[in-house]
Amino acid sequence: MVIKNMLKNKLVKKSLMLSFAVLMIMSSYVMIDSKADTVPPQQGIQLKDATYSSLFYAESVEIFPFRSTAAGVHAGFIGGSVTLPFDLTTAEYNNLLAFSLVLSNQHTWRNYAPRRFWDVADGAFLMLVFRGDPDLALDRAREIKDMVGEAYGFNMYLVFGHYENTRQITMLVYQGWPDPQTFEDFTGLFPSYVENDGLGKGVTVSTLLNAPLKAMSISLYRGPIFRMMLPEDFRKLFPTIGQTPNFMPLVECAWINPVGLQKTGSIMEMNLTRLMPGLGGIVAPSAQAKASFVGMKLPYVVDVLEIDPPTDNMYAHLKGEFEWTLKLDLGFFNYERLLDDIYVKYDLNITGLKYYPQVIGEMTLNPSSSLMGGGDIIYDFTFTNVGNEAAYNITMGYGEFNKADIDGFVLPVNNPELTFVPHQIMYYDNNTGLFTSTFMSGPGIGTLEGWFFNTTAGDWHLNNQYLSDDEMEHIIDKVYLNETFLDIDPMDFTFTDKTNESYTLTALIPQLDPNDTITLSFAVRNLPTGTLTLYDAVAVNATYYQILVNQTVDWGTFMITLLQGAGSTLHLPEDQVTWSHWFPDPVIGSGFLYKDQFGVEFFGLTNGLVIQFYDDEAILVGQVSLDKDVYRFGEDVNFTLKLTNIGDANATNINYSFCHAFLTEDFNIPVIKKVPDSDGVIDLIKPGESKTVSYSYPAETDVGLHPVFAIFNYTSDETTDPDFPAIFSSVNHPAVFSNIDFAMVLPPPHKEGTTEPVYPTPEVNVTTEILGYTPNVTTVGDMITLRTTITNIGDEDTNIIYRQYLPRRLHYVDDSLKITIDGTPVTQFEVIYQAYQPNVEESGYNPFMPSVTIYGGTIDGTLYGIPLGVGETLVIQANFTIGAGKGIEQVDWNTLSGEDLVGLYIPPAEVRYFSRYQIQETRDLNDDTEVPVEEESVETASFLTTIHGTTINSEPGIDNEWASTNSWGSYSDSLSLFIEELSGLGINAIYYGAGIILVTGVAILIYFKAANGKKR
Repeated sequence: MVIKNMLKNKLVKKSLMLSFAVLMIMSSYVMIDSKADTVPPQQGIQLKDATYSSLFYAESVEIFPFRSTAAGVHAGFIGGSVTLPFDLTTAEYNNLLAFSLVLSNQHTWRNYAPRRFWDVADGAFLMLVFRGDPDLALDRAREIKDMVGEAYGFNMYLVFGHYENTRQITMLVYQGWPDPQTFEDFTGLFPSYVENDGLGKGVTVSTLLNAPLKAMSISLYRGPIFRMMLPEDFRKLFPTIGQTPNFMPLVECAWINPVGLQKTGSIMEMNLTRLMPGLGGIVAPSAQAKASFVGMKLPYVVDVLEIDPPTDNMYAHLKGEFEWTLKLDLGFFNYERLLDDIYVKYDLNITGLKYYPQVIGEMTLNPSSSLMGGGDIIYDFTFTNVGNEAAYNITMGYGEFNKADIDGFVLPVNNPELTFVPHQIMYYDNNTGLFTSTFMSGPGIGTLEGWFFNTTAGDWHLNNQYLSDDEMEHIIDKVYLNETFLDIDPMDFTFTDKTNESYTLTALIPQLDPNDTITLSFAVRNLPTGTLTLYDAVAVNATYYQILVNQTVDWGTFMITLLQGAGSTLHLPEDQVTWSHWFPDPVIGSGFLYKDQFGVEFFGLTNGLVIQFYDDEAILVGQVSLDKDVYRFGEDVNFTLKLTNIGDANATNINYSFCHAFLTEDFNIPVIKKVPDSDGVIDLIKPGESKTVSYSYPAETDVGLHPVFAIFNYTSDETTDPDFPAIFSSVNHPAVFSNIDFAMVLPPPHKEGTTEPVYPTPEVNVTTEILGYTPNVTTVGDMITLRTTITNIGDEDTNIIYRQYLPRRLHYVDDSLKITIDGTPVTQFEVIYQAYQPNVEESGYNPFMPSVTIYGGTIDGTLYGIPLGVGETLVIQANFTIGAGKGIEQVDWNTLSGEDLVGLYIPPAEVRYFSRYQIQETRDLNDDTEVPVEEESVETASFLTTIHGTTINSEPGIDNEWASTNSWGSYSDSLSLFIEELSGLGINAIYYGAGIILVTGVAILIYFKAANGKKR
């Protein structure tokens, strides 16, 4: 795409930021299920400090504005040097592949945000992954757990265990509950694990201690495991990462500042140095960092008023994503800068977004163009502002032309005044040099067969003239003329350096007012036509020559071969090459940029064209338009597609679909969302004919600005050339883009006028309680009732998918499941029960607890939830009897037999709820990851990809559609039952307290990736 030369240098920003996002999630593994053990920690643990270091170091900070003035900060630091109070580098821990410790305190999250800021539950969480013997892994895990507990002053309990025999991989998850003072002590210690340089200076003890919500993690990954977690692009940029088996440290933390933003009415201001005062009034990268970034993500649509400094990513105001690069050190490319601050100002009142410039671009061929040769090809670019504000500085570029080729190709052509007569006899006197058509004979007289008739003089070329030997030897040269072909006339464009060897054609329109239209053109001049005849003069003897036709060259075939070899950008489809690819490239138009009066940047894209020179090609120009500029959510959008055939062959079997998407900075389109059921077929469009189709669909999509376009394919029904059937024949063009139009989708009117952000409007509150329990009375064999209450406290109807993990020793009482909404029984629902299955692998995951999933039903294999209106309460309850059982701390991995039962955890109820507003709250972070190829890490990689709750290589697709972010998780508090069996007395007692189970939005997202809560 030629637009790349017009954009700011992004180079590797996207890949690096993606890597940070993946790693930040990966270091917060989410494991659920199982019950805790109460085996006390070992006594007399000997602790020894150890330093974990890497030559690679990168840092990143992301800002998340939330409710009112609250803002979250997420800081991540990869590599560098971290000293911990325990040593895992000794030989006995060589089989340890991964270590991750997370502490979190977010119990008041609902006061500041509509969802948990960091997707971890409260308490302490330790994840350990080992290779090799599982019994040895259990022993080593217990040692590590005890060392961590000794170092930081809290106990943790085994809540999850998994062993996969084929890969010899063991994963163990411990959880615990630090008391407030212990948690505060860890918080005070945590900044010492962060480099006190660059962005790390912003992580201070006071910042963390003063935050009402915070989460911190320390992770260690063996080099090959860490490398496996990186996207392919990141590995290419930093090829030496993860090449050794040493641990790579990852340190990250997140906190919410309740007054981190400044608010005046609906106007919000974010200053990074206000959120991170430890930076000391300057935003600078660490001296040792290879990469340093700052980002900001808005979970709602706003009217962005000011960004200082400008972002390194484009369309920040439209996407709600802001990115600033502080440093990149790649060896072959180095970049670094210091900033006084990072500042963003925006308005929560988005009513003003309905006023914006809207430039539609069309690319077509001027009617005077001569595709069959014998004239010029003129490209016309027409720009129309259909918006309600003026557009400024419309900048576009087209093509990439070798600097040596813009002046065209100088090629020989036959002298048009000469006509070759193959058998004409010409006489030549070697003695005198006379050349004539008059018969001569005698010594020194030679004859030549084949000559050129001079149409101007009415005689044979050079007839009755005397020729020198030199003239006779070069007679062929006199029948050719040199002519320039395919030189570029820029007309309304300017040649601009793209590389040292190439130009692009650029143009600038200073201003385009509403309803105004302007056309810019450039020309490819003098496309040759017809044939070129090549001649040879053959000496028969010393005085006798013969003029012969060597060959006749067809200009069409010659020029197509020439342009293909030169890498033409003139939309030459190369029928015999391009469309034979397994994944053919789409034909997309030329990108252009423009601004409104405030300097806010917009983009556009013309339609694509498929052109074949010297061929009777069908050329379709696709023009998409909408009936309005602004739509309220739920309002019908009327799409129109006009297809015009400007070629000279029939276009047949035209298939089209309407789409919307968001383009990346380099005008790639990684995600295309098809408008549902918008497919259509047009049988035939003749040359010079236009056909128009329409479609209507409600605007139930992201609130904000949307590019809308059509993608179509068709067959160019051409006459087959018997000499060149691969080039000149009917051909299918599988993916051609129309132009882009735009529509602003606004919330319903009742969502406007507020001084608070427009959040995803459903919001659910979930509680779980145990009924029928009496302390010191309820015992094994008794029945209890587990009740989960889900209330929609938001202002939009939603639907609910519910899942509950149950201890294996809770036995369901038949026919006891009851589901009601505001007391009325729900009769339309389905239940999936996944039983505990020892020694049976299911997607690589063996739950230690059975699970129950309840939902509304399925449509085409996709789960949808139970509808829940605003203010309604859904109650799900069932009865269970308490059975005796075994623990899993000391366990035989084949029989899963172990110690007597000492406790049962009832994990939180997990709820998936859905909003029709697909407001961009989070991003798909792992779309660029690839299956690892490193031999050392392949087995572990494969294992991790199948573990419930992890995110590596998880496809974001939902029924072949891109996974949207319009559904969230909400969780009840976890519960625990402790049944103490006093040896020999038969006396049973139950203790009911607060248990700790880690459940995250990531886990639910992956588990329910086929359950996007579609409403009936």
